[in-house]
Amino acid sequence: MPNTLELQTLFASRITQIEQLEKLSEKKYAKLRAAAHTDELAKCLDPVSTDIIAHCKRIKLIKKLIPKTDLSINQLPFPTFQPRRTASPEQDILIIEYALNIQSQKLAIYELLHPIAKALNLASAAELIAQTIEDDRNTNTWLRQIIQNTIVPELLPET
Repeated sequence: MPNTLELQTLFASRITQIEQLEKLSEKKYAKLRAAAHTDELAKCLDPVSTDIIAHCKRIKLIKKLIPKTDLSINQLPFPTFQPRRTASPEQDILIIEYALNIQSQKLAIYELLHPIAKALNLASAAELIAQTIEDDRNTNTWLRQIIQNTIVPELLPET
């Protein structure tokens, strides 16, 4: 069973890891946004709409609450996707699949961090993480709604 110091170290390392993932996802979403066929998808992948900017601010606040660590952080494997130059509804489905993969990685880390923050009595960090989890779940829902309500109807022949 890990001791408090080990748990603090794990927490700090994952905070640094999620910070890197948020920054990387912001860059990836910019490319996806530029390749999107559907205006709704481009809007959904905006850093303000995905709350990535707010997430990065929250992470900075959390980092002020925890001791600094000198751990080297392994980069998470990141799926690759190269959008075609010509936007299409079919490509939008692939863009959404890619974005949902990114969202899943982020959620996995945040959902790991939340109970650890509570266990370490970092109440404000736990609250900031809970807000971020909710933001990411909302983004996931929005992405799925775009498939269902916008892209799939565009691909189906009219009857």
